[in-house]
Amino acid sequence: ETAYLRPGDVIVCVGDSVTAAGVYDGFLQAILDRLYPEAGIRVVNRGEGGKSADAATGLLDSALKTERPTLATFMFGVNDTRWSAGDEEAKAEAFVAGLTAAVDLAEKNEVVPLLLRESHFSHGQAPDEFAAMVNGVLDRLMAAQDALAAERQIPVIDTQGAYKRALAAAWGADSRYEFSPDIVHPNSPGHAALAGEILRALGAGLPLAAPT
Repeated sequence: ETAYLRPGDVIVCVGDSVTAAGVYDGFLQAILDRLYPEAGIRVVNRGEGGKSADAATGLLDSALKTERPTLATFMFGVNDTRWSAGDEEAKAEAFVAGLTAAVDLAEKNEVVPLLLRESHFSHGQAPDEFAAMVNGVLDRLMAAQDALAAERQIPVIDTQGAYKRALAAAWGADSRYEFSPDIVHPNSPGHAALAGEILRALGAGLPLAAPT
C-alpha cells in the first residue's frame, strides 16, 4: 500500500567503483525528486574505486559522521572475486565478514541495510573465458550474501538480475552490444537498469510510508 520510503529518508549508497561512478545513484535522486518533490529524500554516494566488502564499514562510518542516513545500500563483489578463479570459499568467507561488520554498524545506528547484487562481468554476447571464470566466483559470493541476508532478515535487491535481463534484451537486437565496454564498469544504460530495479524494490511511485 505504501513505498518502502518515508519523507526525509537519506539513502547512502556504499560500494566500489561501480557506485563511485555516481551514475545509478544520480538516477535514483532524479527520479525520487520527480516523484516526491516535497519529501526531502536524499541519495548520498559513498563508493570508492577498488574497494571490496571489507571497506564497507569505513565507507558507511564516513557517511554517519556527515549525514543522517536512514537506509544504506551495499553493493560489492567485483573486487571480492580478486579477479581470479579459485579459493571461492575463502573469498566468500571474507566477503560475508565485511558485509556482516557493515550491517552491524548500520543496525547499531538505526540505519536500515539493503543488500544489492552487483552487476556482472560481460564483454558482448560472445563467450569470454575470463568473464565466465570470474562470474563463477561472483555467483558464489552472491549466494553467500543471500545466505547472510536470510539469516539476518535483510532485504536483497536483485540489481544483477535486472541488469542481465536488460542486457539480454539488448543482445536480442545486437549480440555485440556491451553494458560494460571495459568488462566491469556499466555504461549509462547499465546503470539505468540498476537504478530501475532499486526504485521498483523500494516501491517508488506509491505513497510514502509514515515518518515513523
